[in-house]
Amino acid sequence: MDKKDVRGFSMAFTTIVLMVLGIMVLLALMYMFVFQIGFFKDTVTIYSEETNVDSFIEGCNILANLQSEYSYCCDEKTVRLAGDDEIFTTCDAARDLSWSSERINEVSCASTLC
Repeated sequence: MDKKDVRGFSMAFTTIVLMVLGIMVLLALMYMFVFQIGFFKDTVTIYSEETNVDSFIEGCNILANLQSEYSYCCDEKTVRLAGDDEIFTTCDAARDLSWSSERINEVSCASTLC
């Protein structure tokens, strides 16, 4: 065999080995992403099924700071309370509820037509 033929064979062999290793790495990454993302999704779903009172109050305070009267006074949002209780309310109406505990900033809704 010529020396030329041996070098060509070694280069082809190295290329094949690198391709096999690359495919194995890609398969390992795909396996990790599929199972880890599934686990992460289950964890996020568990926590997201709880109450959203704090995020509702924070959203109302942002609307109040921006003086977005229509959204604050007229847009009704679903609020998940402890247990399976849900209410559909506006930020203005929620100020009078016991769970808001005066934590929602006030915006005047007198001139807002819903």
